[in-house]
Amino acid sequence: MSRLAFAPSRLALLGSSVVAPLLLADPAPALAATFSVTTTGDTVDASPGDGVCADVTGACSLRAAVMEANALAGADSVRMPAGTVTFTLAGASEDYATTGDLDVRDDLTVYGAGPGSTIVDAAGLDRIFHGISDVDLRVDGMTLTGGYATSAATPTYGGAIWMYDYPNAGNLTVTNSEFLGNTVYDTGNAWGGAIAKTSYGSLYLSEVTFSGNAATGSGNDLGGAVKGGYYTTTVMEDCSFTGNQADYGGAISLNGDSEIYDITVADNTATADGGGIQLGYFDHFIVGSAVYGNWAGNTGGGIAVSSANLLFENSTLSGNMAGIRSGGAHVSYGWLGLIHATVAYNRASGFANSGGIWLVDGSTGEATNSILALSNGTTLPDCRGTFTSHGHNIVGVANGAGGNVCGGFTAPGDQVGTYTLPVNPRLLPLAYNGGSTKNHGLRRTSPAIDAGDDSLSLGDDQRGVARPRDGDGDGVAICDVGAHER
Repeated sequence: MSRLAFAPSRLALLGSSVVAPLLLADPAPALAATFSVTTTGDTVDASPGDGVCADVTGACSLRAAVMEANALAGADSVRMPAGTVTFTLAGASEDYATTGDLDVRDDLTVYGAGPGSTIVDAAGLDRIFHGISDVDLRVDGMTLTGGYATSAATPTYGGAIWMYDYPNAGNLTVTNSEFLGNTVYDTGNAWGGAIAKTSYGSLYLSEVTFSGNAATGSGNDLGGAVKGGYYTTTVMEDCSFTGNQADYGGAISLNGDSEIYDITVADNTATADGGGIQLGYFDHFIVGSAVYGNWAGNTGGGIAVSSANLLFENSTLSGNMAGIRSGGAHVSYGWLGLIHATVAYNRASGFANSGGIWLVDGSTGEATNSILALSNGTTLPDCRGTFTSHGHNIVGVANGAGGNVCGGFTAPGDQVGTYTLPVNPRLLPLAYNGGSTKNHGLRRTSPAIDAGDDSLSLGDDQRGVARPRDGDGDGVAICDVGAHER
């Protein structure tokens, strides 16, 4: 697994007591048997346990392969060719893969020919994979679509994949795949429009795209694309989330430790909190990522943090909106750390409060080499609450016209404006500037150029470009403020 050497010194820069994240090993089980799918039909295995994947015609279907793997002890694999498998065997309440979803009862890896080439379409009959008990499931190289999960029991989990682990510790790994148009529905609670990893164990996602997934039905639904449950350790790398929706966490809802690298969370919707991401409990790390264009009906248009710690580093939070407050990030009973972050152009329309970041309910924040600006115009502050500044931040508006205050930015190198005399960081429009995620470049006249503190810098920017560079052409290389190094 790449890019997981998250040095504890990054937290030490902020003097935080938050522990360094746990590194999640990418499991690679020894495989006992391999079954090659030969038909796109949705047929059952004729004789589970005989070691041969074959329906009554002798063909090996995906369902028959899963059934045969379940009947054999040890970790098995299934290899699928290009083509579309469409579910036809209805029956969502069965747990042995004979109808409805593919119930996985032993460790299994399923390989496809690539997203868009190998497609599994549940056709609205059920979810696609259901991990039973403490199994390890790996999915690679396919598109999962048409999943629809609902039940008489509440809550209902996982529109495409549900991994049930409590009290055991199974693991889900998904790589090089996409989840399109999956739904979990419940009039009580629905969790994880595409994926629900309900508790314990680990969730690892790499190069996975989530689009048009939804958790819906009750007004208390979590994770339009992904729901990570209590004590689940989550790692994401190079993933994209667009157009997903839920009540809380339009794209992502996590309640266990997480490490998130180089992801895009854009244009997702939450009717309540966390238009892009909802984070609860434990420690969360977002690095090299872009969260933009998301909407929440209540608070936290981009990110909502509750009773948790979030370090937001070399990342961009831009153009998000909340219907009531905290268009960028809302932090309740938690801690927020900003290192080389750019927080800009966020909006909150309901109260005369911060469109950028709001720290409430005793929450604390720390910041260095970061930009908070251009949110909710010039009469409202770019944050509300008091940060501990470690210097070299740009705060466009610190004291709003209504008496609201973005406080604590009095350290050396801080550039702080007021609603009568704002500081404009002079950002370029959000764009891909050579990296895998969008960010705001700096105009030539930006006060962020060469205005950072190299001793508090981390060696590269959001794109992976080395810091420091001589951005102003004076012959001296000093790191810039914000996520982008000019």
